[in-house]
Amino acid sequence: MQKICKGKAHRNLLLVSYKSSNILRKSLKVPQPELRLYTLKLFKNQVPYCGRKWRQSNMRVITAVYLHCRPELRDEWLAGSDVDAEVDSAVPLEQALRGLAHWFNIRRYPDGVAPGVRASVRQEQDFFSREVDRLEVAWVDDAEIADWEQEAALAMGY
Repeated sequence: MQKICKGKAHRNLLLVSYKSSNILRKSLKVPQPELRLYTLKLFKNQVPYCGRKWRQSNMRVITAVYLHCRPELRDEWLAGSDVDAEVDSAVPLEQALRGLAHWFNIRRYPDGVAPGVRASVRQEQDFFSREVDRLEVAWVDDAEIADWEQEAALAMGY
């Protein structure tokens, strides 16, 4: 879960809005160091989006994050950077990522896709060929290009 949410503001905001800290706090009581570390990393990702009141009431968790998670070079998880700008751009980035994953899956696994979607993908792929036909582009061979280059060179005095 930490790998999925790391660096994704929208996903961390969803965790904060669903009040996942109550559930995650229970996993801190399990005596397994790896589970504790990744739970603390999840908390570290969520702290910039939590309010001041949450931070005041969860100082033990914040202290545990500080003590057990290795800091990065430019860590601003506690001070908070420009959270508003991240929040504004988070939803379009998430939607773009979903769209890219969707189209990758359609192109990579066409048999597992519904027939209606397959037809729309074919139409999308035919778009460029239709545009070329609509423009009626005449293909030029290499001999004509060489002739044009010679004429341009003569005109410029080379």
